[in-house]
Amino acid sequence: MVHLSVEHAKSGRSNCKTCKAKIEKDDIRWIKTSESEKFGEIKAYSHLDCLKLSKSSLAEHGFGDIEFVGDFSKDDKKSVKEAWEKFKIPSKKEKTTSKHFKEVKSPKAKKETTKKRERDADEYDNDSAKKKKKKK
Repeated sequence: MVHLSVEHAKSGRSNCKTCKAKIEKDDIRWIKTSESEKFGEIKAYSHLDCLKLSKSSLAEHGFGDIEFVGDFSKDDKKSVKEAWEKFKIPSKKEKTTSKHFKEVKSPKAKKETTKKRERDADEYDNDSAKKKKKKK
């Protein structure tokens, strides 16, 4: 199970697990803690806007489950809540184009994409054959 918490970065040495950039000192960062039989407790840090969670992890956690480590002002807590709202699972009534959920193509769209790829491959083969004939 994954445990979520937030804190102000103690130093500027940690890297964001998602975007790989440094997390500056005193920036708010997510801490995703998980257990491993082999390695014990594993912590992964992310920028406030970079957190990646699976749908099942999102379903398990609510905003009330997040642990605030250290002192947080009202503005800081508001920022965390706004960031969390980006990750919530939308209800069936809500339509979303969130980058955190994979867009599913209809079977017809998949078929059209496959046909387009086949056409492009045929055109490439024809162009290659024409070039070879010209060289001879």
